[in-house]
Amino acid sequence: MENKENMTPLSLDEMEQASGGTEIAIQILKADVRSGPGLNYPVIATLSSGVTINYTNAVVTNKEDGKRWVMINRPTHGWVDEAELGV
Repeated sequence: MENKENMTPLSLDEMEQASGGTEIAIQILKADVRSGPGLNYPVIATLSSGVTINYTNAVVTNKEDGKRWVMINRPTHGWVDEAELGV
């Protein structure tokens, strides 16, 4: 269940920047893609090492899990723990 009190909201500038992004090839064994920025959101996909992703400029810090979550829009749309990306 979503707990909006534990998340830092995106500013209008951050929302506008989210349409852009940077492509990287992840160098880890795997990274879970979630439907929202937090461990309490379901995993919707798993990325394998070497896959090219496009991550946006949208980053949210979830106060509940203490992680920074990056929005990606390629190869799927979702949120990934920044630490799993190695960026």
